[in-house]
Amino acid sequence: MRHRRRENDPDPIPSEPRRGHSIPGRHSDRQSRRHHPTRAAHARRGAGRGGRGHAAHPSPPRPLRSLRAGAEPVRAQRAAVVTDAGSPGVADPGYRLVRAAVEAGIEVRSVPGPSAVIAALQVSGLPTDAFTFAGFLPVKAGARRRALEALARRRETIVVFEAPHRIEATLEDLEAIWKERPIALARELTKTFEEAIRGSAREVRERLTNEKRRGEMVLVLSGLGRSAKHEDAPEPEAEP
Repeated sequence: MRHRRRENDPDPIPSEPRRGHSIPGRHSDRQSRRHHPTRAAHARRGAGRGGRGHAAHPSPPRPLRSLRAGAEPVRAQRAAVVTDAGSPGVADPGYRLVRAAVEAGIEVRSVPGPSAVIAALQVSGLPTDAFTFAGFLPVKAGARRRALEALARRRETIVVFEAPHRIEATLEDLEAIWKERPIALARELTKTFEEAIRGSAREVRERLTNEKRRGEMVLVLSGLGRSAKHEDAPEPEAEP
């Protein structure tokens, strides 16, 4: 209900680059065909979510500036951060807008929605009781390997994002570092061609054809000494 109220509100919506974020409104209320006016929440410099390619200190978008200026009573004004995929503020510059709003004394509320992190965990078959989300892996090969080596020492499940054009190199690194530990690669989550590939890094790489190296990628990596089979073990009895 909160999502529907948000979508039916005519106030401006600051967002990432405009591609498909009018779709949620059409799905939630097919009687409405309004397209909300939008303004970018950041200054774009290249491609990719996760903060890469975005201005380090973007100026607040006009809706936030108007809230600060008090053009109308703050309670009467509303603005929403949206994204064309995933959950706003997760591995994208949206957190900067939230921080600016909080610093300005503006109330911030969450409208829970799809998150690639949770969706990938749900279909991975790996333990979900404890996990770490590490965002996007480093772009440079050496830094990426060092990051994976550090993550490989953790016992909880690891979730990372990776770009399609780097997935082959990342899987090769995982072959050397994760070896036979189980992983899952999820792609195009919640979309038409959603798919999850499970197995060792070598098995996943062998099954990943050129056609499948498209779309947004999420890697779910088993923690040290843990895999799905451990979930079947009986839990220790609680002490009286």
